[in-house]
Amino acid sequence: MNKKQLTGSLLGLTALFMCGVSSAATVQITPLTQTVGVGDPFSLTVEGIDFPTIGVASGNVDIKWDPNELTLTSTFNDIGNSLIANGFSGFGELNLDSNAGTLEAIFSAPFNFGVLTPVVGPTFNVLTLNFTAIALSVSDINLSAVGEADPWQDGTPFPGIANEIVVEYNNNTSVHVVPVPAAVWLFGSGLIGMVGIARRRKTQLA
Repeated sequence: MNKKQLTGSLLGLTALFMCGVSSAATVQITPLTQTVGVGDPFSLTVEGIDFPTIGVASGNVDIKWDPNELTLTSTFNDIGNSLIANGFSGFGELNLDSNAGTLEAIFSAPFNFGVLTPVVGPTFNVLTLNFTAIALSVSDINLSAVGEADPWQDGTPFPGIANEIVVEYNNNTSVHVVPVPAAVWLFGSGLIGMVGIARRRKTQLA
């Protein structure tokens, strides 16, 4: 084999190898960074990215936050309804402790008359959580897999065997809670003052 043939063979093997390698899917919370004021409500969405186009049959997320800095306002039912709205049948298991700042959710796609209806990829929303900021901080949200849960599985039709999906969890999520700008307080004080003056004039004219 001459040099040119050898080079061509190596390039062909490299291309074949690269075609057989699939990048891992990613689960993350969006937006990755958010700035809010103390007392402000805000929302965070768990999102799946680069999943198989055949769809998703099941998955799980473990979310942790600091309850001294953020208060979860979403209820147990709100979280279940959010999963359903995004195409999942609900939750196989949901462990929520707002006081400790922990949420474990294990969920699956619905079966309709015995036929799996997978959540279609490659990008989809899993659930949305509503919070209120209660303290000045830079609060990190930790996202990971539920310890003893089954892995994410693709939407291989029944009676086939679903394939495990390699998932990476993106933990670069933070909420910056800042004080309300002084200008806002001054503007509010000015409005209150104007209302007071208007009421006084109205009383005098009466």
